[in-house]
Order: sequence, then C-alpha cells, then structure tokens
Amino acid sequence: LPRGEGLGVRAGWLASLAESEADEVIQELVDFRVRVKRWLEAVTLPIDQLVLTLAGDSLDHLLRRRAGGRAPVLRALGAATGAAAAGTLLTPYGWRGWDLPRRLLFERIAGENLYARSIAEFQAPFSGFGTTAAIIAFAMLAIALLAAIPLAWRHARAADLLLLAAGLMLALLARRNIPLFTLILLGAGGPLLRGARDRIGSALTRFPIAAAGAAPARRLAVPALGVLSVLLLADVWSNRFFARDGTQRVLGRGEAPGHYPWEASEYVLRNPVPGEVLHDMSVGGFLEWRWYPERRAFIDGRLEVHDRSLFTDYLRLQQDPQRFEQVARRYGVGTVLWPLRRSADAAPLVRHLARDEGWLPVHIDPAAAIFVRRDGAPAGGTAPPRVDLGDPALGARMLEEIRRERLAAAGSDPLPGWLRRLLPLRAIPIPEVNAALFFGVIGSAGAAETLFRAALAQAPDEARLHYDLGIVLEEAGRVEEARVAYADAIAIAPAFVPARLALARRRLAEGDAEGALREWALVERRGALDARALEARGALLARRGRLDEAIADFREAVARDPRRVSLRTDLALLYVRRGMPQLASDEIRRARRIDPESCLPGVAEGRIMAVEGDLGGAEKALLEATGAGGAPCPEAPLALAAIYAATGRSDEALGALREALSRGLPPAVLSSEPSLRILFGRREFRDLLPGEAEAGAEERREEP
Repeated sequence: LPRGEGLGVRAGWLASLAESEADEVIQELVDFRVRVKRWLEAVTLPIDQLVLTLAGDSLDHLLRRRAGGRAPVLRALGAATGAAAAGTLLTPYGWRGWDLPRRLLFERIAGENLYARSIAEFQAPFSGFGTTAAIIAFAMLAIALLAAIPLAWRHARAADLLLLAAGLMLALLARRNIPLFTLILLGAGGPLLRGARDRIGSALTRFPIAAAGAAPARRLAVPALGVLSVLLLADVWSNRFFARDGTQRVLGRGEAPGHYPWEASEYVLRNPVPGEVLHDMSVGGFLEWRWYPERRAFIDGRLEVHDRSLFTDYLRLQQDPQRFEQVARRYGVGTVLWPLRRSADAAPLVRHLARDEGWLPVHIDPAAAIFVRRDGAPAGGTAPPRVDLGDPALGARMLEEIRRERLAAAGSDPLPGWLRRLLPLRAIPIPEVNAALFFGVIGSAGAAETLFRAALAQAPDEARLHYDLGIVLEEAGRVEEARVAYADAIAIAPAFVPARLALARRRLAEGDAEGALREWALVERRGALDARALEARGALLARRGRLDEAIADFREAVARDPRRVSLRTDLALLYVRRGMPQLASDEIRRARRIDPESCLPGVAEGRIMAVEGDLGGAEKALLEATGAGGAPCPEAPLALAAIYAATGRSDEALGALREALSRGLPPAVLSSEPSLRILFGRREFRDLLPGEAEAGAEERREEP
C-alpha cells in the first residue's frame, strides 16, 4: 500500500481497485499477517529457555568452569533474550502475554483447581488418571536422567542442568509437558547420558567377564536397536500398539471413522437449525474450521484464553440438565451437537436431550448426534423430521454406515497390498463402541447390544467390552446374561476392577450381601474402591450396626467425590447415630456451601430431628425441603413417609410415598428402607413395589 498516506487515502486507494484485484490484495495482506504471526511465535516461544540458558552460562562463566572467551557469547545470548522478550509486546496480548506462564502453572496445572481436576492433559503422569505407553516411556527417560546426574553432572553445562530440571518438573506436574521434557532431554541430556555411559563402562572393565563382553555388546547394540525400531514400527502400523494402549487411536491416512463429526457439521450448515450450537469441547477446533464464518463454536480446547465461568458452566451443564437449560437460554442455544464418544461422560445431559419433550433428535451418524429445541423452528418453518432413537434397527443401520466409512479409510492405506497381507491391521472397533455407549446411555438397549456384539466380534478379548455389554443387559432387565458378561470380563482380566464392582453391585441387589463383601475385598487387594462402591458398602455396614466401619467408608467416599452432596448428608446421619452431632453439623454446612439449592441438607436436618425425638420439627423441616430449590427431591417425601409410618399415620405415609415416586424415586428403594417395614401388610404399599422387589420385600418381612 502507498506509504506515508493517511488511513482514509489508503482505504480510498483500496476501494478504487477492481473487485477481483481487491480480493487478491486482501488475501496477500492476510497471508502477510499469518507469516508475521508465525515469526513472532517462533521468536517468543523459547524465551523461558533462553533465560535459563543465559542464567546457566553466566553461572559457568562466574565459576570459571569453562575456558575464556565466553563473554562475547554471553552478550549475544543476552541480546537475543532481550529482543525475544521485547518481541512479545508485538503480539495481540502485549504485556498480558508475560503473565501466561504463571496462569498456566498456577491456575491451570499445579494445585487443586477446576482445570487440573477436569482435563486429562493437566493431570500428573503418575496420579492414577490412566497409564499409557507415553507415561511408561517418560518414566524410563526420567529414571535414566536421574541415574545419570550423580554419575556425570560435571560433564554438563549449568544451563543444561537448569533446562532439564525445569522440563522434568513441568512434566511431573502435567502429562501435557512430557513431549517438552523429551525435546529438552534430546538437546541437553546428551552430555550427561554419554558421561554416565562412559563412567559405567570404565567401572565394568575392572571385571574380566564384563570387559570381555563389552566389545561384542557395542557391536550388537546398533543392530539390536534397529531391529527393535522395526518391530515397534510394525506394532504401530498394524494398530496393535494402540489396541494395547487403550487410547482410542488408530494409524491411518484420511478421515478416522466415527471420530470427527463431519456429517453432523455439514447437517448444521445445510439446514436452518435454530439458535447457537452447543457442543463438546473436544470437537470445538474442528467445528471452527468447518463453520467459519457462517457459524460460531461454543467452546474449544484453548483453555488458556477461556473465561473460568464459561468452563465451569460447560462442565456443570453436562451433569445437571437444569444448569444446561439455564446456560442454553443465556447463550441462545437452540441446537446441540454432541459427539457419541463423549456421551458416557455427559450421560445426564444426553439422557435429558433424548427423553425431554422440549428437544428433538434430528440427526445421528457414527460420530455425533444433533438435537434441536422443539419450539425453535424458524418463523413460518416446520420442525425437521425426528429420528426414532428407540428403533432397534438403528444399530444395524449404524453398523452399515461404519462399514462404509471403514472401507473408504482402507482405500487410503499407504501400505501395498502384499505388505498389508504380511502385516494385517488389528481391528479396533472404536466407532462401534462409541455408538453403543450412546445408545446405552439413552436406554436404547436393542441398538446398544447390536453394536457391542459387533465390537466383540472384532475384539473378543477386550474385557471392557464384555463389561459394557453387561451394563446394557442389566439395564434391560436381563440380569443373568449381565452376570455372565461380567464373569467373562473377569475371566479375561481378573484385575479388571469395574467388572468386579458391577458383580458386587449385582450380588447386593439380589440380597447376597456376603458375596458383595467378598467382591469388594478382592477389589481392595488390587487397589481402592471407587466412591459408589464405598457408599454401597458403607450403607450395608450401617444397616448391620457396624457404624465405625460405615463412617470410615463414607469418609473415604467423600474424599474421592468431595462435591457430591448426598455423600456428605448420609455421612452426617451416620455421625448422629454415632453420637457426633458437631461433625454432623459440619458436614451439612459443607453440603449447603457446595450446592445452596440442594434439598438434601434440609432432608438430613429433618431426619436428624426425627432421630433426636423432635418429630414435629422434623416434619416441618422435611416439608420445607420438599419445595426447596425447585428440584424434584424425592428424598424429602420418602423421609416424611418414614415419620408418618413410625407414628401410625399409614395413609399419610402412603401419600408421601406416591409423591416420592412421582418425583423420580426408584420403586425398588421402598423395599430396602427399614423404616417402611410396618407398611408391608398394606396392599396399597405392595402395589407401589415392582414385582421382583415385592417378592424380596416379602422375604425380608419374615426376617427377625
């Protein structure tokens, strides 16, 4: 553009060009901006490493650990560091960019915060979040480095040691930093590892046997490394590496079947869907690429720049349909695009969308499902056709689409056919499993079973698939088949904890308390119980009067799931039974602080009053809790029914139980509540029980 002219002159000059020429100039300006941005990123990225290198080399210079002539190098390094620091001021963030490392470290990664608890890449490598091949490889590298430092630290520059220490610390804080540590180790760890190798070699030469074998070992080292590399390459190329790693990845070229929501994103562009589109964070970047500039994305993976309140809303709306509706109204959301592989993590939201009459399922493919607000059709338009998610044949149609996608992906396989016959691909049924989980979450057992059995046909030795199939069968009421599926999972992997926990839950539901306790004990030999299992065992122990053990289980459950209000209120009731009223009050206060709108703290206070003999105060507190927060709260009328039954007001107790059931209380709970045993003789009460639970209730009524 002409230099030395004002903005208006430049704008007029640009407008005077022909439209095609203007587009060309604008594109050149965009390209130039991209090049400048990349240059600035390249300059500003290594500032922290430049500072550490400058500090280390300066320390070496001061201690005279190196020969003279370092001063010019230090001056050049200092100038480069200063220039890079100044270059950050040219980025859109300006001075705020200097605060990014602090925010990443203290507000995103380190410490107990929302991001560190919720994002896998922010988890520490050895926190138990999940062990992969990358974690094992990092452990081996870290052990090699820590073993080499005391042997050969004099061989390394101070700058190398500082860089390695910083990289190792960051990698231990969060697994997202493991690649950074690996790159630093490749560049700065060479002198250390080489020095340690030479020192160990010198020590071994003192032993005749080791000295005699040193030369052949050196000659064989490189060929052996080559063979191992080829075997690893074959392992990765055939997908066996990813099948063992359990990371839902495959090796290939082109589109990964069932991974990115390509069809769903095209549906949104082609059809007038209402409002803004809410989606999972994992596909935000993909949707921005597909939709810009026609549509905006809701959230993407750039957690460094997102507001904390948005991320909090994003997490909570997945578990709380009421919060979802509030957020949807606030942002004008009329459409939800949800990837099937994230349906289990957001089960309450997915179930709400599939079952609530206010939302309409309009599209589903192997990667994603789309729901639109029923009353959100454009003015004068009609609602799009509904997809029947309960259709059992939907599973077969999904399998056919997955087959077509897999054939298309196989057509881009870079290996020639003869080599692929020697090195066949290992089947990893990722799209089948993701679709099966979605149908399992929404309660469409027929489609879920079809997809899980198709996945098992490809990977029959996967314990988790047998377990997932068992969950679907159990939800469908096919209890015996579910137990067989859990047993198959345990037979394949005896240490597979979820299957044993499911088997324990099944035994407990069938009245085999001792069998459930045995399964829990077997799990504890290999690790720790999860919060749900601890809660179930604690409740069982409490019913048997073993209050100290029950309290210990509930305390551990609270430690594992500290934000679940129901755990804290149940623990408060146990404290009251044990004669610890102050601890009970503390737990109820914490529960109210976690969720001020929950009715459960009020229910707990009412039940505590009843235990203490204040039945009038208890009834008043429970009536107030019944309408608290606008939530259904079936626990309040259930507790009221217990008080009414204990005081001989059977008709009022039955009315309260009907109210609890209308609010969503599972009918099976009625047969397991000891305080309601007095009602077992009333036909009206037995009519409220499901058939299997009624039979069990009759048996328990005869127990002393």
